Amino acid sequence: MAYTRSVVDSWKQAGRLFFWRFTENTRDFPGWHFMVDRAASASIAALLRSMAKSESPCSRTVVVSLPTTEVLSVPNNRRSPCVAPERLRIELAASDPKSWLLTEDGAVVHWLLGADNMREVANVFADPTKYFDSTIGEKPALWSWGILTKSLPDKSRERTRGR
Repeated sequence: MAYTRSVVDSWKQAGRLFFWRFTENTRDFPGWHFMVDRAASASIAALLRSMAKSESPCSRTVVVSLPTTEVLSVPNNRRSPCVAPERLRIELAASDPKSWLLTEDGAVVHWLLGADNMREVANVFADPTKYFDSTIGEKPALWSWGILTKSLPDKSRERTRGR
């Protein structure tokens, strides 16, 4: 598995990942939410597939873009404020293939996944439109809002970072 570990270690993020949680109306929109552009879709799916093949624990950090008004209009929960981390730390729990844990630690969200869940999440990131408006995983669940269809400026300060 040295090849796979090498792929994980040399991975470079492409594209933009929007990752957030709402602070109000959590009854209808619980958990975490994501949207990606096409480049991030392919990039993150490849990373997750490589990590799932690793026989030892491994992790990578993904930079998160603040969700813009256009991104947040897709789930149509515009009145709820949201928070977004600066980074998402994805970690393989090599000892438990069913592991699923999302924890917030200031500017970083840690996402501990077992290999089985990591493969499933890789499929969601590879084709997020197929999973549009649906959740994956345990509490807290992760919502897919598909592929960003137009390029948006990376200047939104309408939402806040998690702290």
